[in-house]
Amino acid sequence: NFVDRRVDDPTNPGLARAYTTALDLVEEGGCSWLMLLDQDTRVTDAYLAEVLDLVGREEELAAAGVDILVPVLQHQGRQVSPHARPRLRSPAIHVTTHGPLPSSAWYYNSGLVLRTEAVRRVGGFPGSYPMDYLDHAMARRMRSRGSVAWQLGAVLEHDLSVLQTGSMTPFRLQSIFAAEERFTVDYGTMADRLWLVGRRLVLALLSVTGRRHSPSRSTEVRGVLSAVRVATTRRQVL
Repeated sequence: NFVDRRVDDPTNPGLARAYTTALDLVEEGGCSWLMLLDQDTRVTDAYLAEVLDLVGREEELAAAGVDILVPVLQHQGRQVSPHARPRLRSPAIHVTTHGPLPSSAWYYNSGLVLRTEAVRRVGGFPGSYPMDYLDHAMARRMRSRGSVAWQLGAVLEHDLSVLQTGSMTPFRLQSIFAAEERFTVDYGTMADRLWLVGRRLVLALLSVTGRRHSPSRSTEVRGVLSAVRVATTRRQVL
């Protein structure tokens, strides 16, 4: 049985604050796991059954250091998570057996089930990533503290908004760019910074020449200049 409790915030502050509120509530209720779900993810009975079975094997998971349960996410039938690089668009990693994910794997928020103690261990959900790149920042932080991610067999259909550029607003594009830049400064290598400059330059050229739809060509052009600044910014977070 599930207890339905809804918390509305008309300010719409983003995912990090919403997840923090949910974390507080599940801990108050004596729960040790937190399930993250976006409104555009279709949950299945198989997913719920697999999660409930695993969290019921607490000693086994704890012995293996497992703090993160990761489903497969598909967008219009194509796998988008787990994926190979901490970017908004990245090649998928296809895992054929259920079990620990390789340390090179990254994943999106929706469908994750996190051990609450492990989330607290890394300081909770960082407000510096209110929405975009929050999943990658948390994966990086939890991995650095020894958390192991476990690949589920469940497959969930998910509408990945960053792939739907036709309905994206200029403000949304700016938000994505800002988070991408912050993550690259905080955790990226010099190769990541140079890749960002190159990618932004290509996208801006395609947009300006009309060969790619963009919510805002001016934002794309300014994004190139921002990426250049990122490439010369000192790293802030280990």
